[in-house]
Amino acid sequence: MGYSSRYKSINDGLWPHVAGVFDGGESLKIYVDGLLEATTATTATAITPTGDFYIGQDGAAKYERNWIGQIDNVVLWNYPQNKTFVKDWQNKEFSGKEDGLVAYWNFNEGSGTVALEVAHEQNGTLTGDAAYVASTLTYSKTGLPQLSVPETGLPYSIVVTGATINTTNIPVGSYISFFDGAVCVGSALLNSTANTPVVTWKGDENLGVAGFTSGNTITAKIYTEWYSTIKIFDAELTFAQGNGTYGNGSFSVVSAKISTTIAPKLIFSEQLLNFNTVFVDETKTDTLIFTNSGNAILQIKDIKSSSAEITVSQTAFSLLPLQTDTLFVTFAPKAVNSYNTTLTFTTI
Repeated sequence: MGYSSRYKSINDGLWPHVAGVFDGGESLKIYVDGLLEATTATTATAITPTGDFYIGQDGAAKYERNWIGQIDNVVLWNYPQNKTFVKDWQNKEFSGKEDGLVAYWNFNEGSGTVALEVAHEQNGTLTGDAAYVASTLTYSKTGLPQLSVPETGLPYSIVVTGATINTTNIPVGSYISFFDGAVCVGSALLNSTANTPVVTWKGDENLGVAGFTSGNTITAKIYTEWYSTIKIFDAELTFAQGNGTYGNGSFSVVSAKISTTIAPKLIFSEQLLNFNTVFVDETKTDTLIFTNSGNAILQIKDIKSSSAEITVSQTAFSLLPLQTDTLFVTFAPKAVNSYNTTLTFTTI
């Protein structure tokens, strides 16, 4: 790897999930715990490497800049992952058979000096002081937000014609799960461009298998990303076919919507920064304090200046609710002029 990006310290004693994404010629992105935290523009192109691959060490500086700490679950893909995938799979294990999976080291050996690579047997070797230790990190082995009851042989189909959150379409990568009371009886990945058929399963007390009871009310939850956080929302259902209960007719047709007040709110300490007089080829820096006064994570993916003479200290960041940060704005005039610049913040 030939790129780096400065990032705030991670010293909370917890396991952070860090993902680096190269989109094939435009930018490099760093996600921490599923949040975009740094972006670097690049004109680089993908290569087919022939040398060694190092984990926990700078490969360009042999046996220097070693990582002091623990590492678990290293995964390489041959295509860029989007933020939904990064967030949804950050705490999940892979089988090693996923499409596009180039390499996967789960470090589950427990002892020895061999690091088994699960996908293609590209095994590595522990060197120096590297050793296996017991991990406190736990993973889920399923991508579904709610585990449905097993197939009972008594299916009932529900066709979802659309799903929205605050009148906008549900993001790609969202799931819908149908319930009878507290029992999940069917789940599916929502199709953002077509109908989504979901098979739910009827229970049978005589056979001792769980599922829905005919005549009981159909309810649903939607698992989706909302302002950079995976949420599970209760869905409001509108039936175009069926009466809202399981087993009514041969199938039901339904649309789902979510209404929520969860949202970030960006507040600036100043609406105008005045640098007054600055001599040519000199610089002056001012500060802009911003706060997220909302109740959801605020994520800025880009800050653009309308003038090359005005630069900012960071162009991508995230703020938790009620969190405050400081942006340093620098003015460096190259000619005698009157400058009027706009800073544009783009949120996710």
